[in-house]
Amino acid sequence: MQRVVLALAVAVGLFACGGDDPDASCAIGSFGCACTAGGACDPGLACDTAEQRCEQAGGCTCDSTSACETGCGCDADCAATCSCNTSSSCQASCACDPDCGSMTGVDPTCSGPVDGCWQNCISNGTSLSSCASTCPIGNGIGCYELCEARDTSTSSCHATCGTATVTAERSCYDVCIVNQTSTSSCASICGTSSACGEAGCYASCIGNGTSTSSCASICGTDTGLGEAGCHQTCIANDTSTSSCASICGTDTACGERTCYAVCRDNATSTSSCASICGLDTPCGMVGCYDTCIKNATSTSSCRSICGFSTQACTSCGTTESPRDACFRLCAANGTSTSSCASICS
Repeated sequence: MQRVVLALAVAVGLFACGGDDPDASCAIGSFGCACTAGGACDPGLACDTAEQRCEQAGGCTCDSTSACETGCGCDADCAATCSCNTSSSCQASCACDPDCGSMTGVDPTCSGPVDGCWQNCISNGTSLSSCASTCPIGNGIGCYELCEARDTSTSSCHATCGTATVTAERSCYDVCIVNQTSTSSCASICGTSSACGEAGCYASCIGNGTSTSSCASICGTDTGLGEAGCHQTCIANDTSTSSCASICGTDTACGERTCYAVCRDNATSTSSCASICGLDTPCGMVGCYDTCIKNATSTSSCRSICGFSTQACTSCGTTESPRDACFRLCAANGTSTSSCASICS
């Protein structure tokens, strides 16, 4: 079964590399590529010791086979080709698009495993009502996946599966996307009572081509994932960086960081981006360093613009400090070890 995943962006370094046979073109530690010798991966990824490759941290519920499931945005088997990446700019609905930088991937708090009882229903083609009478709703993910498999209407699906958990609220939007339910109707059915609900609502906006301003009005920006989803919608709609920041806000650590992803997609200068998005949090600083890398800003200039902190950014499914981001910039710029140590301190 293929599950449409249009999620936030929020794990760093999900690049279209590798697959089961990584080679020199697949950066070690990147999505779908080989783990490091010590079993490590880029932030937001985890090493699958069986496959010896980096996959989405927290698992990928829609990846149910060893082959590429093209509708499953977090399926590492698809990383070798990334067939949905058809341009040099970020395509926000393409989860393996390296042009999207830190905006790709599914935030682990909004996803989870499919309960075995529900998976059996999916495999056997059991009706929704029969499965619901046998299996506990649990996290709701399996229930909504069965709806997708059986082409159940969004309203009927919600009536059975509910939104008692944040994962259920998020999964409800995946059914909307498959059913092409309008964004406003979807928000009314599924709700936006949690960060995961806001994230799912913006995924629906992207699927429906809803304008950024309308989407913000429907979905809200009360949470970090909401702001991040709004920024991802800006990318999908080619909204300018300044307009995007005005519509979506940068009031949260997650939102401040993902604002920089809009800068990178719009080729906004690093200094302008820092002025628009802000540097009030470590996550903002890390996003700024990411923009320096995209813009090939010198290490010393970037340090001056983005600032410095040893406090880690832990929002949006990633953990990295501005200090470590600075060293990552050194590696990208080929800054000498001694110079880098002096600058990034």
